[in-house]
Amino acid sequence: MKKLITVFCCALAAMLTSSANAQFFDNFDSYANGQVLDNPGTENGWQGWDNVPAAAGTATNAQSQSAPNSIAIGVGTDAVNRMGSPASGAWEFTAEVYVPTGSTGAQYLILNNQYNDLGPYNWSVQTLFNADAGLVTDDFDTTWAGTPIVFDTWMPVRLIIDLDNDTFEQYINGVLTTGGSNYPWSTRAFDNTGNGTATIGALDLFNLSGTTIYWDNVSLQTYVAGPNCPTDFTLGPDCFQQSGNFSDSCDSDDVYWGIQSTTFAARFAPAPINIELDGVVPIDGNGTLTFCFEGHPTLGGGTAFLTVALFNYTTGLYEQTPFTNQPDGSPGNDITYCKTVDNSNGDYVDGEGNVKARITCAKTGAGPVRLFIDSMYWE
Repeated sequence: MKKLITVFCCALAAMLTSSANAQFFDNFDSYANGQVLDNPGTENGWQGWDNVPAAAGTATNAQSQSAPNSIAIGVGTDAVNRMGSPASGAWEFTAEVYVPTGSTGAQYLILNNQYNDLGPYNWSVQTLFNADAGLVTDDFDTTWAGTPIVFDTWMPVRLIIDLDNDTFEQYINGVLTTGGSNYPWSTRAFDNTGNGTATIGALDLFNLSGTTIYWDNVSLQTYVAGPNCPTDFTLGPDCFQQSGNFSDSCDSDDVYWGIQSTTFAARFAPAPINIELDGVVPIDGNGTLTFCFEGHPTLGGGTAFLTVALFNYTTGLYEQTPFTNQPDGSPGNDITYCKTVDNSNGDYVDGEGNVKARITCAKTGAGPVRLFIDSMYWE
């Protein structure tokens, strides 16, 4: 199969100004339905393999994750984009793929570390969507048993490519492939030159045989590790925002977001402070998901009872972990607490990367309770 792909391949890559600053995104919504994407200068870097127009992909409104369009990869399509061809730094490639029920044949996600029209070429990624078997596998990692194709669903694909260390990791529908971050980038597998490079040459969407599949929201962006901040929140009916700003609550910088209860409650009564948080994280299925909280309650007497919970999309329930007996606090004695859950099955991150968390705070004794939050984030 690898030799066939040396003849019929395509790459999806980005148009950018310099290899150090390459940033690429295309949701295909700016093109006309049916437009053939075969002109790198005017169509965001898209072309057919070896600059053959007949190999180019086509914008279509038959399916889309972001309406109205996606790119259709029909049999023989070998759509390439250089995506700026960065040669250093850490990069995050993401896209979404849709395989309709009844699909047949072999379709590929390919990334080349070298790509030139008519060669030389060099392959780093060759991931097979085997519609006949209903399975995604990796041509270059036969130790990985693969993961099922979820038909009629937009499946996320994510790669973190570290060119400085010449490594990458790959996630298909939230599942980390076997080699994980131990995959080499420039020397991983097949090439027809013998000289791989720590560069991103092009992305290639190739349909070797069978029916049309669709790709949408294709992106290559600088990878930045670190906290994923909440994007929105909902306060329970018995509390209100007292001070500070929600937007200040991601960084640990002693800029506090203050919430106060309107009533008081004993430990086993409904917590007067109840904050539900929404966020977005990379869809990686990388074993665990952690939510961290840093802050302090102020009580005016009594004891605080704090709970951190993460939402499980499989069960539809928040899973709580209490940490109790918290004294009256101040910025000098913030509580720092992180809840980590097993996310190997993708229970805590949905197919769009959405996550949810909940913080509650009650107290013993009379009087309101206040909760000051310095930072909260997923990682």
